[in-house]
Amino acid sequence: MGEHPENTSTQHKLKPSLSIPSVLFVCMGNICRSPAAEAIWLHKVKEATGSSDFDCDSAGTISYHAGEKADHRMRQALANRGYFSVSTARQIQAADVQRFDHILAMDRSNVEMIYQMFGPDPVLQSKLHLFCDFAGMQHRRDIPDPYYGGLHGFTMVIDLLERGCDQIMDRLSICPATR
Repeated sequence: MGEHPENTSTQHKLKPSLSIPSVLFVCMGNICRSPAAEAIWLHKVKEATGSSDFDCDSAGTISYHAGEKADHRMRQALANRGYFSVSTARQIQAADVQRFDHILAMDRSNVEMIYQMFGPDPVLQSKLHLFCDFAGMQHRRDIPDPYYGGLHGFTMVIDLLERGCDQIMDRLSICPATR
């Protein structure tokens, strides 16, 4: 079994780009929604730009799953679409507020928890957004947590994240390398 392209390089977490804004995706446990958003973002941006020279990561508001891979159901649903999650769960840290240009939370409770953790910091306020709002998803505020549901919930979340990542790429003017 060969290495997946996303598995062969950690450059996307080590070398910030001057042209592609850095993004941190956040959910509660960092095992379903945010690692899926990270995997989709990594794939789409690399495919569009031909570069892996950008900073992207995911984190959770709690540390309960720290050190774990993404939920096996999410990894399977992602693999069924050609995406591969290589992230390890971790809790969001104060350093992330300085490191990332955009911090995109999957739901309103994640936003509230982040403000409880770090306070009303003006830098944080300028960077923290709901994923759906930042993506311009008019009729949705939250990406639902699929953890307690069946496989359909995981595939629905991937549908929403794919659409949202495409819209965020448009918003941030991340264009194909051939343009």
